[in-house]
Amino acid sequence: MTAVFGTLSGKGGAGKSTLVTLLAGEYASYDKKVLLVDADPSQNLAAWWRLSKEKENQPENVDLASVLQRQQLTELLDRKKAAYDVVIIDTAGRDSIFGASIIGHCDLVLTPIQASKREIDAAGTAAQHVAEFNAEHGTDISQL
Repeated sequence: MTAVFGTLSGKGGAGKSTLVTLLAGEYASYDKKVLLVDADPSQNLAAWWRLSKEKENQPENVDLASVLQRQQLTELLDRKKAAYDVVIIDTAGRDSIFGASIIGHCDLVLTPIQASKREIDAAGTAAQHVAEFNAEHGTDISQL
């Protein structure tokens, strides 16, 4: 069964993209097939992917897809999810309506925080979004 992780934070620069790449690398090092999904309009993961390719240093067992709309994400996961051990979704560093759709696809939502009030507040808001989604849809999505 494929595990789906997503990141969520209303603050840019919290470390979501960094967390996603490190997590993907860790799973790939254990021969797990990983799909990274860049759902952030800034396309930081896609830029990292291109740079890795230019340097002939793309990680094995890791693929990348970019989506910027709910329907694209749903279609991508419907088509490709079963081919991977882990799907990790990177999201925008701001609140968006697309965020609720991403939460609905996840088994676990990760919110990286650093020691600053703004990031701690953003983590609290992210936890509230996940709790509201769970209450509204009768799900039990975890958050770290």
